[in-house]
Amino acid sequence: MTTTHEKNALNISAERLTKLLKDFPERLQRDIINAAAAAGANEVKKAAKQNIKANGSFKTGRLYESIRSKKKRGVHGVYQVFSDKTAGDSHLVEFGTGPRKLDKPKDVKIGKNWVTITHTGTMPAKPFFRPALDENHKRVMQAIANRLAKRMAKEAGKMAQDYRTLSKSYRKKIAK
Repeated sequence: MTTTHEKNALNISAERLTKLLKDFPERLQRDIINAAAAAGANEVKKAAKQNIKANGSFKTGRLYESIRSKKKRGVHGVYQVFSDKTAGDSHLVEFGTGPRKLDKPKDVKIGKNWVTITHTGTMPAKPFFRPALDENHKRVMQAIANRLAKRMAKEAGKMAQDYRTLSKSYRKKIAK
């Protein structure tokens, strides 16, 4: 007595398996490598968010919530991790600012006193992206390797299932 799964496995054709074997490199590039790159990007994103909390840049949560990752169009295995436009000042947090001289001095009343401002203040750098890469590269690479191994095993399992359903003579023929 055969189960439904076995009946479905027996219905696979040799042409389908041959196509699957020919398509494997393309699928490897498209699916497996993209999934692995996404896993690495997620690790960088998590580390950048942790750095924002750790370095005191988490005031309103706007910068924290702006950290995103997305696949670069048209290129397999490339993801970008960035802060979106909701935090347009993220580069100033990452790199800090130096004093800038104003074109025209401004007179400002503070309390009862008038003060002339000639320079803007400074903001020290509070990097969050660069340390996310530098300090977590091993963790990022491990996430990539784990996802690669998991997805490759899954795809190989699918292919093995399809291969088992072929006749012995046909398996010998395609093994040559």
